[in-house]
Amino acid sequence: MKMNHVGIMVGDMDKAVEFYTKALGLRIVMNNTKVIEERESAIGRMCIAVFGEGFKGFNIAHLVTTDGIGVELFEMKDRQERHEVDFSRLGIF
Repeated sequence: MKMNHVGIMVGDMDKAVEFYTKALGLRIVMNNTKVIEERESAIGRMCIAVFGEGFKGFNIAHLVTTDGIGVELFEMKDRQERHEVDFSRLGIF
């Protein structure tokens, strides 16, 4: 079985994209893009199926590793718990 992609929730999209590209060498396929909750498109209905009713919206970015594994980063717009990472503690930035 070959992995196609993984999805990761992030607390700050800009910092996460910077980390995954600079520290890990991933390449940006689609940079920070806003998605809103809606039922009119197939993508909108798929997002409701994945995230449930009431997710309101999120930012998404698609990155790829050198061997072709996709990495989707998600930053939810309205959620009670945020998973913050202090990238400065990692000594990279």
